[in-house]
Amino acid sequence: MLFLLRKVRRKLMNENKFSTYLLYAIGEIILVVVGILIAVKIDDLNQEAQQEAQQKKYFEGIIIDLKRDSIHFEQLHSDFKTHLDHYYTIFKGIKDNSINVKPRDIELMMYNRTFAPVTQKNHQVTIDKITNAEVRSLLNDYFSNQELAKEGLDEFNENIVEQSRPYIQSMDALHYDSVFHDNIYGFLPSVSLIKKERIPILLQEKRTLQILAFLRISAGLVISDLKRLKEKNSLLIERLDKISKEKN
Repeated sequence: MLFLLRKVRRKLMNENKFSTYLLYAIGEIILVVVGILIAVKIDDLNQEAQQEAQQKKYFEGIIIDLKRDSIHFEQLHSDFKTHLDHYYTIFKGIKDNSINVKPRDIELMMYNRTFAPVTQKNHQVTIDKITNAEVRSLLNDYFSNQELAKEGLDEFNENIVEQSRPYIQSMDALHYDSVFHDNIYGFLPSVSLIKKERIPILLQEKRTLQILAFLRISAGLVISDLKRLKEKNSLLIERLDKISKEKN
């Protein structure tokens, strides 16, 4: 009887040791799993912080070039308003047989303009890496409006190069002594390219009013596109700046 009791006791002790070892092993496994989860979480947080820092750098670089675009658009807007002012002076000269039309007014029927924003060109690869859906949408909208403005300006330049400039030259209105002046490397010259005495003849030609109308329409469309584009540009800068500060 005593032998049986001892045997049962030994068996219980062995079972207790096994349970203890099992609990210990389970505890070790839990600690390892928790450690791995913590390490993964820390790594995720580090990657997220690095990604946010990189996105902020993207935004800062884009903002710099958006501001350069803004300056360019403002200058273009001013240039085209100057065109419209001089076109109106020519129009009044045609209608009123005015002598107030100056060579400078006619010259602006010959000058084309360059459309050269830099943001899309400088950041195309960067833009593809932006994770913020709102920012990507705003940028795409901005670039779409930019393309419309470019199309309008291309049309204006086409009118200048293919119609207005050849027409004025064909009327023998160019003052060639001004083109080939004393300074062999100087161009455009400081004096006018247009012969003042030829202006009344230009104003009497029906073709002058037609070309002037084409230029007025295309210049007006460019101004309208530029106004809209400047608004998109300003909104984009404001939003990018706000999002960048929110991440700090």
